[in-house]
This record gives sequence, C-alpha cells and structure tokens, in this order.
Amino acid sequence: MRFFSFVLLFCFLTFSFCFSIQDLKKSLFLKSKNEPKWIQIRDGPIGLGSKNEQHQSEIISITKPEETEYIATCSRNGEINFYRVLMYPNIYPYWTHLYYGKLTLPHDTIIKDCLFSKDQTQLIVLQSTKEEENNFNTVTILDLFEIIDVNTRDEYFISNPKINDHLQDLGFQINHPRDNVNFIWSDKKNIENSQISYDNDKYQKELNNKGHIFNNEKSINKILSNDIQTKQHNSFMNNDELVKNKIRMSKDSNYLIIMEGTDHWIIDGSSGNKHRSLRDVKDSQFSTISNSFYTIGMDNSLYVYSKNDESKKSNWAQEKINLEHELKNKNFQQFLVVKKNICDQNNNDDDNADYYNNNNNDKNNNIKKKHKSELLFLYNISKGNNRETLIIIEIDSNFKIKKIQEINLTNVLKEIRNSDHYGDDNTKLRNELLIKSSPDGKYVAVTAVGSNVIQILNYNSNLKKYIIHEQIILKSNKKNNDNENNNKISTINFYQFQFYYLQIGTLNGNYLIHKNNKEESPECFPLARRISFYIKERPIQPKRTHLYKHGNRRSNYIIDGIWKHPLFLLSILMFLILLYFQPIITKLEYLLFAGILNKIGNVMNNLKKYINYLPIILSFLSIFEIVTQQPIFVNDWPAHMSHIEQFLKEKTFDYSKYMHHHGPNTYASGWQYLYSIFYFITNSGSLTLFQILFAIFEVIIMILIFRIISKKLKLPLIIAILAIASNRLHLYNVRVLVNDFPSALGLYIVFYLFLNQKWFWASIFYSFVVATKLNFIFYSPVIFLILLHSTGIIKTILLCFVMLIEQIVLAIPFLLANPIDYLKNAYDISRTLLWEKSRNFKFVGLEIFDDSRWHVLLLCLTLIILVIFLKKVNALLKKIPVGSINWKRLIIFSLMFSNFIFITFSRGLYTPFFVWYFYSFSTICYFSGIPNLFILIFWISHEVLFRWWDSHILEMWITFFYFLINIYILISTFSNDNSFINILEKNPGSLAKDTNHDKLDQKRSKNINKEKKDK
Repeated sequence: MRFFSFVLLFCFLTFSFCFSIQDLKKSLFLKSKNEPKWIQIRDGPIGLGSKNEQHQSEIISITKPEETEYIATCSRNGEINFYRVLMYPNIYPYWTHLYYGKLTLPHDTIIKDCLFSKDQTQLIVLQSTKEEENNFNTVTILDLFEIIDVNTRDEYFISNPKINDHLQDLGFQINHPRDNVNFIWSDKKNIENSQISYDNDKYQKELNNKGHIFNNEKSINKILSNDIQTKQHNSFMNNDELVKNKIRMSKDSNYLIIMEGTDHWIIDGSSGNKHRSLRDVKDSQFSTISNSFYTIGMDNSLYVYSKNDESKKSNWAQEKINLEHELKNKNFQQFLVVKKNICDQNNNDDDNADYYNNNNNDKNNNIKKKHKSELLFLYNISKGNNRETLIIIEIDSNFKIKKIQEINLTNVLKEIRNSDHYGDDNTKLRNELLIKSSPDGKYVAVTAVGSNVIQILNYNSNLKKYIIHEQIILKSNKKNNDNENNNKISTINFYQFQFYYLQIGTLNGNYLIHKNNKEESPECFPLARRISFYIKERPIQPKRTHLYKHGNRRSNYIIDGIWKHPLFLLSILMFLILLYFQPIITKLEYLLFAGILNKIGNVMNNLKKYINYLPIILSFLSIFEIVTQQPIFVNDWPAHMSHIEQFLKEKTFDYSKYMHHHGPNTYASGWQYLYSIFYFITNSGSLTLFQILFAIFEVIIMILIFRIISKKLKLPLIIAILAIASNRLHLYNVRVLVNDFPSALGLYIVFYLFLNQKWFWASIFYSFVVATKLNFIFYSPVIFLILLHSTGIIKTILLCFVMLIEQIVLAIPFLLANPIDYLKNAYDISRTLLWEKSRNFKFVGLEIFDDSRWHVLLLCLTLIILVIFLKKVNALLKKIPVGSINWKRLIIFSLMFSNFIFITFSRGLYTPFFVWYFYSFSTICYFSGIPNLFILIFWISHEVLFRWWDSHILEMWITFFYFLINIYILISTFSNDNSFINILEKNPGSLAKDTNHDKLDQKRSKNINKEKKDK
C-alpha cells in the first residue's frame, strides 16, 4: 500500500509540475515576429540514382497532383522525372520527396508541357514529334500516360530484384525497385504488349477514380493532330520565335485548355471532343471555384466562359467581365487565379467539415457562404511609361469584381532581368514572366525565364494585402560545368505541407527546392496535419469533442480517451479483483489441476530428447515456406536495402545522404556494418536469401533459448516452448524481416555469455548490439550491476570503457563525414511515435497521447519503478554467490524484467517492436509467480492482441487490456509472495522451491525417481 500511495502522490505532483512548466514556457519563449526566410534544401541530384536523375535539357514544366504524392518534372528533350513523397514529409521537412524514377520518350520528342490529373492516375503531355526523319516539320499531339500498379510481387521480381530489365521496352526505370508497391506511367497499349505484369483490377479501379481526365486517348490525339500543326514549330529548331505552350485543367478535372501561342482549344476529357477553339487569346486560366475559365483577349478585356453542366451541347457561354474604370485601358499580358479563404473551402469540401458538430450548424452554414470567391493576379505593362504592375482583383461566383491591390513590379522585374544570369541570346527572346502561388495563396512567386532571381510576395493578414517578402537569388552550381545555362530559371511551382516549398526548374536541367524556415501552413490545410502521408490527416482541434465515434481508421479519429465508458471502470474492477484473489486462485489451480499438470510434465520429460530437435524441424518448415510462398509485405526491408546501397555504391559515410521513401537511416553505425555483411551474403540483397538467412538466425535463437531456459536456469520445458512457439514472432522475423531480430539474437548471445561468465566478450557483443539498435540500451542499468558485483569496480570501469571505445571506433567514419546528421539521425531520442500506429496507450486518446506532459509522466513512472527494482536486485546480488543457480536465474530475470518495465510504460510501441520482449515474456510471467493458467492466457493475449486492427475504437480497447496485463505482471512481481525476487529476499540460499511452479517440478521429479526405482 505504501508503494501505491507513493506512486499516486508522485503522479499528482508530476501533473502539477508539468502544467506549471507548460505555462512557464509560454511566457519565456515567445514566438519571433521576424518574417521567415527561404532556404535552399535541394541543389541538384543526390543519393542513389542521382546520375540518372539529372535532366539533359531544360525543365519545361513541374507538375503535381492535389495530394502531392508524386511530383513530375518534364524536360524539353522527352525526359520525365518522378519524385515520390516520403512516408513522413512533415517529420523530415528537408526531404519531402525522393527521386522515384524516369520515363523516357522517343528521341525525336519535344515536350512542351505536362500536367498530372487531380488523382495522379494520368499524366497528360503536350508534345511535338517529327513527321519524318531529317524533317523539321513537327506534329503536336497530346499524349496520355496512365498509372499502372506493377505487380512487383511476382516470381521474377522476388528472385531477381532487377525489375527495370522488364521495364526497358516501356521507357520507365524505377530508382528503388524493391518496394512492395511500384507505380509506373505508360500507354496502356504498351503495357498490354509488354512482358511486365500488373494488377488489372487495381488498374481499372484507379482509372475509374474521380478526377482522371481522358477515357479516349485516340480521339484526343486525332483532334490535336488535325488542328494543332503549325509552321511555328520550326521555331523550336531555328530559335526565331518561341511560342507559349501550356495545358490548363478544370477544377473537376473534366476539361482541359490546350494553349499554343494565341490559339487555345477546350477539350472534353470524358468524350475526347474538342468543344471550342479560341483565337487571339493572350492567356487562359480555369476558375478555382467552378468549371468556368477566364481569358485575356488581344483587346485586353477579361472574359469568362461558363458551361451549363446539364446541357448536352458542347458550346461554352462567353461573357465579358465589366472592369472598374481604373482597370480599363490596361495592357494585361498574363494572369494567375488564386484561391481565397482556402481554410473555409477545405472545411467545407473535405472530411474536416464534420468536425463542426450539430451545435455549430450556424458556423458551418457561414462557411458555405464565405468561400465563393477567388483572386486574380493580372500582370500589366503600361503602354506609355512601360510601368509593370501586378493588379490583384477579387471575383465572386457571379463574376463581380473588386480591386484589392496594385503592386509596382517595375524595380523588382528590373532586378530580375538585370541579374547576372539573365540576358543571353537564347533567353532574351523568351522574355516570359512566371507567376505562381502556393496552394493556399499565401505566397506568390514572380520571376522570368532565364533569370536567377525570384521575388516572393507574402499575404500579410494584419495589413490584409500582399507585401514584398523575400528575394531568392540562385547561385551557380559548382558541380555543373554548363556555365552558360547554370541555374537559370525555366519554370517554377509551389507545394505545401507544414512548410511552404518553392520548386525551381532550370535551363540546364537542375531541379531545385527552397523552403521557408518557419512552420506556418495554416492548420486547416489538410497536408499540414498529415504526420504520416499514408494515414488520414488529423482533425483540427479548436474544441474538445467526441466526434469520430465510429473510429474508422481511414477517415476518423478519437480525440478523447475511453475513460467515461462503463466497460473501462468494469475492467479496472475486474483487474483489482483478480489481483486481490490471486493467492486463492493459485491454490485452487494447484488443487484442481495438479494431476493434469503433473501428467503433462511427465510427457514433456519423456519427449525432452525429441523436443530438443524442434528448432531444426521448424527451420526446415520455415525454408519450405520461403521457397514456396512469398510475402506481399516486407515492412521496411526495401528501405534498409536502399540505405545500404547508398552506403556501398555511393561510397559515402554521410548520414544526410541515406534516404528512402520510408525515411532516413535512423540506426547507428553497427547496423550499417551488419547489414552490409548481410547484403553481400544474400547476393546483393536477394529477398529469398535474406529470408533464408533470417530463418537460420531463428534456429540459432531457439537453440539459445532452450539452452538458457531449460538447461542453465532449469525451468519447466513449457516455458522454453512458449518462448519460441509464437507464430507472430516468426512472421515478423522471417517473413517481414524486421531489423530488430538480428539485434535480439545478439542479445541472447550476450545472455549466454553472461551465464558462462565471459565478461569481456559479453561486453563486446552488448556494445555492438546497442550500436545496431539503440533500444537495447534499456538493459544497461542491470548489466552495470551484474558486472559490478561479479567482477569488481575496477574491472567494471574497464569493461565500460571498452564498450565506449567500441562505439566510438564504429562511429568514427560517420562522425568525420557529417557528425551532426549522424548524431541527429542515429541517436534522435526526441522522435515520438504516432498514436495511429501505436500498440500501447492508444486508449488514452489522441489529445493526451500527444501531450508532452503525458510523456514526462510515463518517463517518471518508468524511472521510479526501475529504481525500486534495481534496489532489490542490488541487494540480492550481494547475497547470492556468483555462478549458483539462483544467481543465473536472478541475472536473466533482472535483464528481462528491466526491459519489460520500459516496454510497459513506453508511450508508443509499433508492431515490429514485439521482437523486443516476447521471447522473454513466458520467463517473466513464470518468475512473477502468477498462476500457470494466467501465464497461458497472458501469452495468448499478447500473441493475438499485439497487431494492427481495422478500427481505432477496437485498438483503443485492445491496448487498454494489453496494458492491464502488463501492469498485473509488474504488480505481481513486486507484491506476490510466490514471485522469484520475494522468495529470494526471504531466503537467498533457497532454490526458490516454494513457488507453486517448483512444487510441481519437485513432485514430477519424485515421480520420475520412483518410476526408475520400480524399473
């Protein structure tokens, strides 16, 4: 009772302290009012595949779908690079996308523009090709590349990871072909004629998604071949006159505008029909709030074209917008349409609208009325004095306009055009202004083709207008020898997560990215709240709410915990009853089941010789499974192979260069060396050989567990069988290839060396294990005590020094290359796990789980219980002789239980972390003194519950029961009279024969001896 009273008092004081600290931080650390600066985070190709990534000519266009999962950069010579989003773009803001692959079009292709469909299932490319060889006349076509889910789980891929050999005919090459899911973009007819296999059902499903463009590619190409073939294409070869070629897409992705100089065509994506041809048009842009589009005519008037969706006719109604007096007689050249009130739009358009519950209907109605307007940025050149301005007007759904602001860009554009990199002959003729905005309209970038200066405008919410914000000047890339076009701008674009990112394409084929160094995307922007890209973004939380009660994983969240549910209190009551009546349950079990357990024990003893062959039998079954069946999910193994190939093939020790779509390399130097060895053993990372290697490791760890539990500790054989009988462990270790498994094997080697008193080699192995996976440092407090009492203070210090030196020696090459990134990635203790994927403490709800005070509380509880346990272990180690059976039991139990304390109070546990403790779970339960029936029930519960479930609600209850089981074991270990440490405290010389388990063992041994005498 004193212990529990102390814990409750500590919890109260910790909460009070954390609340006080939180308020103190708010008052001391005020946010800086300085405007954010833009920093360059990408200055060219880096990492694995960087040689293939570099464009060989000017980047014409940068396009992205709405979700920004993929980014495509299209160059004039027919190369299209694809960049795939990282799994955690907001956690690693300097690496939001990684080079994914390249699509190479025929050598005579000239790309003019490219555009992703809204849902990324289609890539539309406006291109021209030569009619005949050695003929400068070209034909413009609109080519369509559809997304294909390449079936990378087929036999040819598993046995040979060089999937790119099968993709050569399609012109697509994947940079990380080992990934479970690989998409390519290609013509459907090319796919059907190739040897590559793809998922037909998924392919059709993706093309039926809302947001794709064309169903009839042939009709589109026919229209453009007949209508857009002009003599102006000769200019691409002669550089006499360069024509603006662009593609625009409607809000619902059903219509396109094809722009060829001053001639524009409106295309219907569903039928492939040409709706209308527009002549003498300077620029066209679709509306962001409807399927209407605006144009600027040669008479400098602003027109809007609207289509009645209910009409079956293909014509568009034209309407001239009445401009205010001061906007008349302007010389508009081009314009940009920007969303207004994007937060209100998002709250109305996506799932976050449900966040406002029934009590806030008025607020929701106001939102629907507010967002029907947008901004037009009109670039104007005054005829008389050549004054250049950017005129910002607001236009509503009824096409009524209001002038908002006029920005003088004369001096700004003068700097842009007078930049060091501007004015060469091949770029003077293309005096094209580039104006782009961020997805939410907060930032607008202005530059010119051929310049190296970009002017950023920022919307100031206090002044309610756009202001000159920052000027970006691109520096020459020393790695590039093309001095003539070195980092001269050819195109720009924005994308947005928690930060804003400016993409820059250059005339020499470089793809650059700048980001603002201040996190200021609005909370209403969905991608800003998406911690993991492949998990639904979290809801905005202005108020406490009990929404999302169904807990569907794909769309909903639980903000509050399950505290108020009646079953929660009932579960705690049942937990306390079982804890209170545990001694009685133990006695009843012995009285009722002693005979059955005795017979089971006799059978196992008779079969002991055969059971020792169980690991070898399981290994053959495992290899048979590997050869005949292949997994469809291998977790992070493709990322590990990518990191190793970056280490070996790029020959770099710089941790900033180890990156995969799953994230950076977050493991220390020992992991790099260990997996490099595995890479060579498995013939450059063959999945089948990797699984066979891990199956061999599984046999070794099973043999070690049998020897430690059954022979060294002399525990019942069933405890050893339970330790290796987990199908889930086999799945994670051998099939999914979690990288924790080799470290777990190393840990059991350390256990075995400790039992044999090989202190030096145990220290060497343990230090290497920690160098592979940092979580195994949880064992270090107990290891220190074991060494201290077994070898003395001087030898313990020397062994600790040896372990430290080993860590430094292993890390020296990486520290010399880039110490900051090595320490930041390999030893990032600040990294937190996601509530959505956690197997522990999910029941507290998202709000508490993410609260730093909850983290502090769990950490303090962990340290308190660990100190209490270490105090008991320290006292027992002083009394028990080194090498005795009790000493062996004590050190193994202490090592396992100290790790279990950390597991119990870890805020987040992912599914692969099951390997961290489950091999030792049955041993921990045995030494805690709980009834045999409870050992079996708890073991089955962990085996079944510790996994991914399809409902957040279900997972909350499962993690709650999981936590109760662990707490029950902890409390029993400290309070149960039959627990191992309590028996040793009473009688250190005892072999712990007072526990119920050992009484059964004693009775079994008597029966065996009696049978031998009778024989």
